[in-house]
Amino acid sequence: QVLSIMINPVRIDSGRLDPETNLSSWGTLPLAPEQIVTVEPAEEQGVALSLGLEADSWGFKMGSTPIGFKDSNLIGELSWRNSSLTNQLSFTLERDAIRESALSYSGYEDPVSGIRWGSVLRSGARMELTWPRGNEGVIGRLAGYHYDGKEVAQNDQLELLAGYYRNSIRHDNPRIDG
Repeated sequence: QVLSIMINPVRIDSGRLDPETNLSSWGTLPLAPEQIVTVEPAEEQGVALSLGLEADSWGFKMGSTPIGFKDSNLIGELSWRNSSLTNQLSFTLERDAIRESALSYSGYEDPVSGIRWGSVLRSGARMELTWPRGNEGVIGRLAGYHYDGKEVAQNDQLELLAGYYRNSIRHDNPRIDG
């Protein structure tokens, strides 16, 4: 069994809106006179925490998006896998933050309305089956996810994948000397 503890300091700075540019597509700014609105930089900092335990056939991880962000959320993962000589089957339940942008990860407050939006989470399940045959194999995956956040449209994702892979380099006992 492997115990993991993660303490990850996070700082996000997406900069400041330039008042000389066209702000007509940013939140509710088109509704307010430009001279009244002060747009603060989108900056957040905090510490993401995670505790995990992994064994041969299962894994568990629980943590949080950065504590110190205005919106902090619980995230986690529970997984089970069965490996045999002929295939590997795995199931995973997960809830995780979307980190592709400052808005999706930490959220942002509209300077006119005061409404916070963003902080998007993905929750769902995944099943994966692989059939290795020497240096090549076949893989199949079925997954379903639900996306939800503050003041953002909910969305769903269904993933179906089938594929073939070939290992170009494979060594049973790799060794690197320095």
